Amino acid sequence: MVLSEQGDSYKPKPLCIVCGDQFSKEAMKPSKLLRHMYAKHLGVKDKSLEYFERKKREHEGQKKFMRATTSIKERML
Repeated sequence: MVLSEQGDSYKPKPLCIVCGDQFSKEAMKPSKLLRHMYAKHLGVKDKSLEYFERKKREHEGQKKFMRATTSIKERML
């Protein structure tokens, strides 16, 4: 399972790149991460590392797109 971070740089929030669930610090224990994977993502447990890297790139692309489309440009103010 590959995790991504969401939130600001001071308080990043771990994020599952397969389903988008955010994890607390308590949920970052290996046993709880495995439970999440087996409960929600049993079909992707045997996927290659490239699959998870591609999902992470897709997620980062979506974040950039949302920031670009929802932010107000200074010159327009």
